[in-house]
Amino acid sequence: MKKSTIRNSACAAALLLGIAGSAGACEMYRDGVLGVWRGNCKLTIDPKAPQIAQPFIEGMSRPILFKLPDLTIRKFKFYLLGQSLEVYADVTNAGDQSSIATNIGLTVTTLDPANVNPSVVNTLPVAAVPAIPAMTTRRIYVGTVFVNNTAQDVDVVTSGMVDQVTVAQPIRGTVIESNETNNSLIDMCRVFGPAPVLGPPGCN
Repeated sequence: MKKSTIRNSACAAALLLGIAGSAGACEMYRDGVLGVWRGNCKLTIDPKAPQIAQPFIEGMSRPILFKLPDLTIRKFKFYLLGQSLEVYADVTNAGDQSSIATNIGLTVTTLDPANVNPSVVNTLPVAAVPAIPAMTTRRIYVGTVFVNNTAQDVDVVTSGMVDQVTVAQPIRGTVIESNETNNSLIDMCRVFGPAPVLGPPGCN
């Protein structure tokens, strides 16, 4: 079963207010007992593949196993050209064997930090991921989204999964890995407008 990791607690509050229930987004809530954010995110991008919604717990650690390929999304990378935000994913093979070619899918949600304007969910086309040698990272261009930061800041929530499940492999995806629970990542950053407000880190 594929699981996800979330990096920024601020993401939880923004998602809870802005995109709960949206297709391809996250439904999140505060665990009053543990004092952490919990939730479910829809991470399967390919509409022809089995649709899955994976739970996550804020600060969940990743087990480290090095017996096979182990694909993870190390981070998301962004380049802003005018109001076009190019979105990349750094995919790392943390295992001790080369991986075969596979895929990656991302959902990028743009939010108004003031929660005045509606959120916009951008489901990017599934992108190809080449074979990656052991202990190596490849930067994959996934797509471009529009961000209107001419008047104010825009928060960008990116959720993605590498080695997505397919009809042929509905459980583990294409690559047999030493760890099938760390293929996903959820992160949040901010594209600053003319009057920047402190909050999530800038998208870079």
